[in-house]
Amino acid sequence: MNGHKFDETLYDAEQIKLMEERLIVLDKDDNPIGEDSKKTCHLMQNILPPRSLLHRAFSCFLFRPSDGRLLLQQRAQEKITFPLMWTNTCCSHPLAIKQEMEAQDVVGVRRAVRRKLDHELGIKPDSINLDELLFITRIHYLAPSDGLWGEHEIDYVVFATADVELEVNPNEVADTRWVSKAELEDFFKDSSVTFTPWFKLIAQSFLYKWWDALLAQTAKQSSKLVADTQALRPLVTQQDQSTIHRLAFDDLHRAFVSRLTGEPCSRGDIKRVFADLILLQAGIKLVRYSLEICKALLLWLCEICDSDGRERGWYTVFRVEVLQMIVAKFARTSMRCQSLSVCKETLVSKKRG
Repeated sequence: MNGHKFDETLYDAEQIKLMEERLIVLDKDDNPIGEDSKKTCHLMQNILPPRSLLHRAFSCFLFRPSDGRLLLQQRAQEKITFPLMWTNTCCSHPLAIKQEMEAQDVVGVRRAVRRKLDHELGIKPDSINLDELLFITRIHYLAPSDGLWGEHEIDYVVFATADVELEVNPNEVADTRWVSKAELEDFFKDSSVTFTPWFKLIAQSFLYKWWDALLAQTAKQSSKLVADTQALRPLVTQQDQSTIHRLAFDDLHRAFVSRLTGEPCSRGDIKRVFADLILLQAGIKLVRYSLEICKALLLWLCEICDSDGRERGWYTVFRVEVLQMIVAKFARTSMRCQSLSVCKETLVSKKRG
């Protein structure tokens, strides 16, 4: 995928077909404002401004009633985004269809959860009633998968408890594992294992709190079950369900640099993506962005003078073509931006030379 261009011949045919699904496009407050293809919604060029596409998703956490363990899955090698990473039970999207857009009691999202549990893990819809899918809260996050693909979602967190039989779809899931809370904490410490960014964000933010509450409330109400979402339901407040947690991913700097360059990076190399991280925020701040571009240009100039072949500043300045927009916006009122334009042209000439 040189140049981060989409070439469908490089991907699994079944996964390419799924990229035609129509997803629900949102504003930052989770209001539907349209629809677009799964492919369009996951291309980084559409996630970045000016489009800043945001779509609806869900993350289901299925616990086993008999012992309270959580079902994890490892995404299949064939997956286009985040292949072979471990994640929660099921992560996908409600479609832009009437049945899965129904807002009352989040029934549309819950229908989508049952559909995808069947598709990915072979968990039949009659194994879990819609009422047994407990909506907890929502998160809003952004994370790149590589230089071409990424995620920008408002993600509905859904808990469920059920005894199920798995018939794993190998095109979706490479492996599964039931884990206790302690085992999951140890799993996260294993440096050889990679996890999806949304799963890490949810785990770092509130998974363990709700997991503890699930087990504690069940113990109060049942001598036979260890985990039962019906016992947890009274603790989930309207405020929990109305909140959208805007979460930041601590390792985004490193992940973004590594994916862009195709090489491992150290913490000293993350300067090159500061400006891109600002672009990824909801509500782009052009002044802050332009300042980071200036810093990157100076960094690159120093690297040229020092014969430093890494050229860390180059990736920040020229990976996205936003500099011209900034110059055009501020050129009439800011000599600094005019100087920035001259500096850019000089450095481009130096690069070509």
